[in-house]
Amino acid sequence: NLIVLGMATVIFAGQVAAQGARPTDAASNEMERRKPDGSTSRGQTIPNRVYWGAAHNHTSYSFDAGMFGITLGPAALFKFARGEEVVVDNGMRAKIDRPLDWLAVTDHAEYLGLAEEIQTGSPELLANPTGKRWYEASKKSPQAGVEAAIEAVVTIKNGVPAIKSEQLTKAAWERATAAAEQFNQPGVFTALHGFEWTSAPGAKNLH
Repeated sequence: NLIVLGMATVIFAGQVAAQGARPTDAASNEMERRKPDGSTSRGQTIPNRVYWGAAHNHTSYSFDAGMFGITLGPAALFKFARGEEVVVDNGMRAKIDRPLDWLAVTDHAEYLGLAEEIQTGSPELLANPTGKRWYEASKKSPQAGVEAAIEAVVTIKNGVPAIKSEQLTKAAWERATAAAEQFNQPGVFTALHGFEWTSAPGAKNLH
């Protein structure tokens, strides 16, 4: 309303100046009547403040991201979103110019945390033949790691997991939720923790 009123005032004043005349009493009274007598947001019910954030983010806990070389977990991602410096997978230091207001970590529910266990060579994972094979592939070359990730994605689409990792998944979930609690600052930064679940009947991806 203020912007519209300001534009109308400028246009009206320009017209008057061009005509070499002063506003009439009626026009002046109308302009005075339109002036707000308080905050323009008083009584307003429509939200008018933007909070910047990102709703879809994967970390090293997601099998695709982790096997593709991503090393930052949920805690590091929240730290980065708040404007703090982190070291990314290629060794470079990264920091955003303007911190976000909120961020949601939405790692894949399937094989949650498994890629990180592969990166660290978890004994529990290495005890599984498929897990050991994927671990060895990740150490062989980046391309071999990508191929292992693709193999895992195919099992998700088929609905038959190659590794049943309930305990590993539970541990990863607890670490991720703890990170959200750690970095959440009411009124300053909102850390949201969720997950991305994929239903893929007939190999048709329904994120």
